[in-house]
Amino acid sequence: MKAILSGQAGTAVCFEDNRFFSVTLDSEEPLWVELKKWDVSYLFADYNDIIETEYASRSEVLEKLEIAWKQDRGLQLTLIALDSEEHQETRIEAIECLNNLVNRLEVIEYIENRLYSAPMPNNADLEGAISLSNRMLLNKTKDFFLNILNEQDEILKRYNAWNDLPDNIFDDTVGSKQDFFYEAIRYGAFRLFVKKRQKKGLALLDLITHSHFKGFNTAVKIFQKWDAPFKESNKIEFEKPEIEYDNYNNAGQVIHKKHMSADDALERVEKQKEKIKTLLLSGDADTAFKYASSLIEIQKIISKPKHIAMSLCDLAQFSKDSIGNPELQAKFAEMAVLEVPNDSRSHSTLGDAYRLLAKYNESIDMYHEAGVKAKTAENIIVALNGHAEVLKDLGRIEEAMNIYEQCINEYGDYVSKNAMAAALAHHGRLEEALLIYNKILDENLLDENMVTHCGRAMVLNAIGRENEALEEIENISYKGDGDILKLNAYLLRESGKLEEAEKILSDLIKQNYSIYETKASHARILADLGKFEEAIQENNDNITNSCLSPWSYISNAEIYRKMGELTKALDAYNLFIDKFPYNGFYKNGKASVLVGLGRYQEALTILNEREKPASKTEWVAYHIRGMAYLRKGELTEAEKIFEWGLKECSWVSQREYFKTALASLRIRQEKYLEAISLVEEINNPRIKPVAIVLVMHASAELSDKNLLMKSYEAIPISGISDNIIKLRDVIINKYKKNNKYANEEIYTKECDMILYDAAA
Repeated sequence: MKAILSGQAGTAVCFEDNRFFSVTLDSEEPLWVELKKWDVSYLFADYNDIIETEYASRSEVLEKLEIAWKQDRGLQLTLIALDSEEHQETRIEAIECLNNLVNRLEVIEYIENRLYSAPMPNNADLEGAISLSNRMLLNKTKDFFLNILNEQDEILKRYNAWNDLPDNIFDDTVGSKQDFFYEAIRYGAFRLFVKKRQKKGLALLDLITHSHFKGFNTAVKIFQKWDAPFKESNKIEFEKPEIEYDNYNNAGQVIHKKHMSADDALERVEKQKEKIKTLLLSGDADTAFKYASSLIEIQKIISKPKHIAMSLCDLAQFSKDSIGNPELQAKFAEMAVLEVPNDSRSHSTLGDAYRLLAKYNESIDMYHEAGVKAKTAENIIVALNGHAEVLKDLGRIEEAMNIYEQCINEYGDYVSKNAMAAALAHHGRLEEALLIYNKILDENLLDENMVTHCGRAMVLNAIGRENEALEEIENISYKGDGDILKLNAYLLRESGKLEEAEKILSDLIKQNYSIYETKASHARILADLGKFEEAIQENNDNITNSCLSPWSYISNAEIYRKMGELTKALDAYNLFIDKFPYNGFYKNGKASVLVGLGRYQEALTILNEREKPASKTEWVAYHIRGMAYLRKGELTEAEKIFEWGLKECSWVSQREYFKTALASLRIRQEKYLEAISLVEEINNPRIKPVAIVLVMHASAELSDKNLLMKSYEAIPISGISDNIIKLRDVIINKYKKNNKYANEEIYTKECDMILYDAAA
């Protein structure tokens, strides 16, 4: 549901099925009133705080409107309270009202975002506001104003540093310095730099990962330059609390232990955990969490707080690894943080869950808290690597490399070496990654060999050395391990050896190994083999057995899309959304199906037209957005997106998807040689068949029979999408008949081929 709201107006408007409904916070029971379309602009004509966004329901819109209203009223009351020329009675009344609002973090941050952007003017009476608050025993407003007073020196320094920034570092992507100034205020850059200055780089990380700034390289460079005079070190450091509560629960009360042997206590806890896991596997989350609450109460009596955290983190990890559900992982980790707030592992586990849910700012905060709570080098390494993983996900590869190097230099950590190599590979820097893996293996660190061999095999496969990759896996001494076998199946599938891959996964299923993920992977291979009904049935059985596991829901949607059954694919995506509303994994797949159905505006709404991409998933969404414009013939808009992606995307593989899209557009523009040059150097085995088909199309338009037939024969006959085969056949048949190619049939099939391949 799309909505527009204004806190100043105290009004929101929702758009539902081409109808418009408004609500205003002017009565005890807000009522929704239907409007005419032309009435909407008049509601917001005099206000400058308009927010336009997507919400799940009217109640969510109303909640956001109430927050926006409180933010605006809080700022107005603050200005009155600080005005030395205002009557004292008016100031007192404003402070009394403000005291009821500053218990909301959203309100405090909204006001501070503005007040921290410049030093207080001479007529701002902070000390008077503090005195009046103290006299009326209003501690919330007293502390609020006292914090602002104490930060004035730092605010001045940050304000002067902003003014010192040269105008030439701002460009069209972020606007002028004045434009960016307002954005920096609105999204809290000044506040973060002031309030988090003791947390060594955390403010900068928060801004780099912020949803508004994360896709703009120029914005990141501005923040780095702005922060440069204040950074004592590029290292991340964690401030340590003065007091730690090892023997207290979250309420600060001493826990009284029941006398029980350690073995008996452990057995009781393990039985309860196994019951919870069984309930999760069967899909009964509600009962599982009731048992988890009971487990906490049991462990408060028979265990230490750290053991409560260990149990909940174990359940969180089980939710991730065995069920594949980061929402469940987050819930168990949130319970752990609540029950044992000084436990480092709980914060790291929650940080990992937030990262998987693409809640990057929250993830950074949790990893930082994990570092603050850390009592061992191992915990610090986990926290640092967590920071690096978030940065890696957002395409900030150099910043991630700095953190990995910090771990390696300070702790001699080889987990970080493997993570560094994986991050480089993730961004297409394959030769650099291979060098690191080779170095680790040369040092013969046996404990790390399995991870290193697996990473090295993935890199070899990406480089195009498929046989070496398979040999790498086969030579691992741990090759009976399920994860190794799953990787072996993946590499076999990538190499087109579908029967061998299917056999490995079938054997793993018989062994009950990671059963839900393995069955979903097996179903995909059945679909690759053309056994669509078997694949769908396997996924449906999987869903029946565990409705909490998202893998088979997504697998079904992808298989229907592969079959060309777009309506069924859309139904499968909607079922996934209904079951997993906070897991954004569905968005790109659903958007690609909507584009295929010609429902372009719905697709663009899902993809968020206003957001610049940063993470790989967001770059895929950006590519799909361009494909929507291309498919409906808006070539100028599509061209802007494809050229931007080719220039700015930090993922090599994704840049190659932008190349294929731009090549298709160039064919429409009759720039056939340019289209060929764009894709002829693509070697990624996943994208290569798409590139070859595009060369076929361009060479046919050029009447280059030799290149056409050479390209036709180069396309593999198995293990690739039906869309590729169909387009290949259409092009060759058109050539044989009448040498006419520039028609909508080919353009549409070409869009679908590129679209579904990129969204897979």
